[in-house]
Amino acid sequence: MAHKIIWTAKALTQLEGISDYISIDSVKHANLTVKRIIDSVDNLADFPRMGRMTPEENIDDSREILVFSWRVLYEIRGSDIYILSIIHGAQRRRG
Repeated sequence: MAHKIIWTAKALTQLEGISDYISIDSVKHANLTVKRIIDSVDNLADFPRMGRMTPEENIDDSREILVFSWRVLYEIRGSDIYILSIIHGAQRRRG
């Protein structure tokens, strides 16, 4: 059963910001990064637990996938997967 992916406004804004930031140096690399993030998120529909539990919370349904140097934070809520935020790997998760 495929899960439904739901992007929060915050995560979409962060994805756009990542693209804008990387585009300063390379539009090609920005497009590649955004595509890889989206493709990785799309895989969650079939494999929702493929990401690891977030170290800050250590709760089974609070997970993350790593894409290049970015952390894509998400929660599994029933058959829905909420993409909560995308932060740089050096950052810690904040509410």
